[in-house]
Formats: sequence, structure tokens, C-alpha cells
Amino acid sequence: MQTRLLDIAGHARRLLPAGLPVLWLIVAGSLSIIVWSSIDRSTDPPVATTAADKPFGSPTAIRTELPNFAGIEDVGTRKRAFFEFMRPIIKTENSRVFSERLRLQAVHEYYEQSGSVSPRDSRWLADLATHYGLDGFVLEHPSAWQELLARVDIVPTALALVQAANESAWGTSRFARLGNGIFGQWSYQKGSGIVPLQRPDGASYEVASFATINEAVGSYLHNLNTNRAYSEFRRLRSGMRTKGYPLEAYTLADGLLRYSERREDYVEDLRAMIRVNRHLLGPA
Repeated sequence: MQTRLLDIAGHARRLLPAGLPVLWLIVAGSLSIIVWSSIDRSTDPPVATTAADKPFGSPTAIRTELPNFAGIEDVGTRKRAFFEFMRPIIKTENSRVFSERLRLQAVHEYYEQSGSVSPRDSRWLADLATHYGLDGFVLEHPSAWQELLARVDIVPTALALVQAANESAWGTSRFARLGNGIFGQWSYQKGSGIVPLQRPDGASYEVASFATINEAVGSYLHNLNTNRAYSEFRRLRSGMRTKGYPLEAYTLADGLLRYSERREDYVEDLRAMIRVNRHLLGPA
């Protein structure tokens, strides 16, 4: 961009009549400010400009508890109410991840062009990598960038919706009602969740509890983005990004084989839910 603006400046100078050095200085000075501004902003997140880059809408207020979905007798009405309640929360939490991804892409692009990043961005990258389970991020290693970009990404709303519905029995499960455990995530920290009534003897896991529904969704996203059990999910998602494909829930469900002990049957359940409820889910 800098070279292009300087070319424009040279062209403008050639168009000015002789004897107008003051006007030339004004033009050149103005263009220099534009060039400097573009360089100064080079590591800021790019602005989303396509529909695919703006899938989230306005942030929703933090929700601390579930409605009484069990009190809705009509199954179709309960499904619709559950999806309508969860959708804006999932989009809000996805938007946090997406904002990180946009900045990561911008910093990566700048590094590819210049071979360096600012001290501020270097600190941010280190913190981001640690947050996503990649300690010791090394700028010079292309594989480090590739792995971080594979992790810092969204989960399609449709996939998150059917997992939430499956794991919480449409918001009616004991774990959902008592601890906002919408996604049935396990915790091995004693006292951090709810003990399953039929937990096997000798087992120590609990189903994690959360203060808010937003926190539960954020934890779910982070789990899929960091846990090595879901490396196949991230590989499939990264492949879609590389090819320029939209993230498609039905295909990505195949990467959740290890989310449940039911494995293939669990994946097929998710896919069946996507097929049956397509009219309620919105974009995949």
C-alpha cells in the first residue's frame, strides 16, 4: 500500500504546474500522513467485510440461569424455545473467539510481510498461545502459527446448538438445571461440579457447574479448541478454512467421536438432530 500511495504522489507532482512548490508540499505532506497511518495500523485486526465474516450479530446479555423448558409440554415449542434461548449466547461467545482470530490473522500477515511483530503483539501472541494450550510459541516456526490458527476459531452455531440440546435433554437435565451444565463437560476437581447419580464406583469425575450459561458455552468452545481429544475436529475445520469452504456442522460432527463414550452412535445422533431440526437451526 505504501508503494502505491507514493506512486500516486509522484503522479500528482507531475500534474502540478511549474512554480507551485507550496501546493506540492501540501499534497505530499497529506499523502505522507496517509501512508504513515496505514503503517501504524498494520497490526490491528482487519475489519470484517463479508457476510461470512459477520455471523454473530449483537452481543447478548449474560444469562445466569435456564428457563423452565420442562414446563413446555409441546415438543416442537420446547425445541424452538431452547434454540432461541441458546443461539444468541453461542453467537456472543463465538464472537469473542472470532475477534481473537481476526487479530491473529492480521498479526500473522504482518509477520509474513515484515519478518517481525511489535513488542505489544509479541506479548499478546505469547498469552494467546498459552491460553490455547501452546506454551513456548515461536514466531520463526510456521507450524506454530498453523497450530494456533487451527485452535483459535469458532464452532458453527448449528453444531453447538444440537450438542447443547443432546447433552442437556433440551435444557431439562439435572446438570443443566442445577449447574448450567449444558454441554455435560466433566471435571476432575472435587467440588467443582455435580456428582452423577449413577457414577461408577471408584470414579472421581463430576459434571462441571458454571455461574452463567455464557460461561458454560465459553468453556465448551475452549474445550473443543484445546483438548487433544478433538484434534480431528480442528483438523477438519482447518481444512475447510484452507479451501475457503464455510464451516459446515454436519461434516464437523465427525470430529466429535471422542466427545461421548458412544462414539459413532453419538456422532450419528448429532447428525440426525441436524437433519431433523434443520428448519430451526439456521445456517449450518
